[in-house]
Amino acid sequence: MSYEFSKFIRFKLQNIIVPTVYTVYQAIQKYNGQINGKVIDINKMNQVKTITAKLVQSTATFRSELGEAPIYIGSKLLWLDVLGSRLFVKSSNDTVEEHNLKDFTEHITTIVPINSETELKDTVLLGTTDGIALYDLSTREYTPHPSNPIWDKGPSSIPKDHQTRGNDGKADPLGRLWIGSLVRNLQTLDIIDNAAGLYVLDGWSAAPIQVLSDISISNGVTWHAGDNKMYYTDSPTAHIDVMDFNTEDSLETICNSRRPHIKISDGYPPVPDGCICDQEGYVWSALFGAGCVRRYHPVSGNVVAEVQLPIEAGVQSTAVAWGGANYGDLYITSAHEYWTEEQKNSFPLAGCLFKVDAQDIGALCDSSSSMGTPPFKFDMKSTKR
Repeated sequence: MSYEFSKFIRFKLQNIIVPTVYTVYQAIQKYNGQINGKVIDINKMNQVKTITAKLVQSTATFRSELGEAPIYIGSKLLWLDVLGSRLFVKSSNDTVEEHNLKDFTEHITTIVPINSETELKDTVLLGTTDGIALYDLSTREYTPHPSNPIWDKGPSSIPKDHQTRGNDGKADPLGRLWIGSLVRNLQTLDIIDNAAGLYVLDGWSAAPIQVLSDISISNGVTWHAGDNKMYYTDSPTAHIDVMDFNTEDSLETICNSRRPHIKISDGYPPVPDGCICDQEGYVWSALFGAGCVRRYHPVSGNVVAEVQLPIEAGVQSTAVAWGGANYGDLYITSAHEYWTEEQKNSFPLAGCLFKVDAQDIGALCDSSSSMGTPPFKFDMKSTKR
């Protein structure tokens, strides 16, 4: 979809649909909430509660072309700019430190905490252009994985004007890294369909193995240990898949259980991007092309709540994470991927970081307890030990 058409659709939604709904609301109120003699419950006409996220003011100057991978580690919030190869660290005192990794890798695609309290306590695992790397936030030492580049090039290698790179990834409840890829035509910037894959790294000394192929844009992956479910996103399919995740099962068994579960749309816009689960097992997905994050019921797949970005942020919502005390706050990244200066000026908050406080999340979910869960950590040692 072109930028102009996206702006047209957004205008229509704001200026036609909303006033129309409000007019209907007024009419129902005028007639004492009755249509054809039946009482109408206004609240039940729209079961999807909505709220608007707020800009994290201390991060406003750190605008990303492709903001992604927010994650809360200790008392710090980390996120990145994929295309700028920049990593940001926001401390509890609201200061922000920028790490520019362009000298090491063209892209940084995800951030994963490491299960270590000793020599690696300041180190994170990164997704990169070629695959995977360790990065020490204190010393700024960058250590690429010995298997890089990990992406399968095969006998019919990728054309020279195409690029394969890493994309979203997270650690599972056993401490293994699941990370996907994408392939882009560098001339047209188009994504190459069914050319990417999903990989698993079981310990740093192991070689990543490919567990899924025929993927277009490998994106959000998350787990809810309470009901043994894994959710996985290949964005252009416009739905979120579910897999049965039993810790004793082989990777092949887990992946063979993959099936479509949550339908997001009939096609772009929007498509699902990054995702997380909450304490109750609901799935929160950032919708690229809609400027929002939606909460989906884990059984029915229905939308039950929505967090909207401010209008000034545009529609490229990319990823979501829990953070803050007891992981009750919700953080959302955004983007202005491949936009012109005119487009960026039209949406001055596109590429910024946003937040919804725990209290507002509780009200949105009708819950008095913290909704978030801490991220799983990568185990440097293999689960097969």
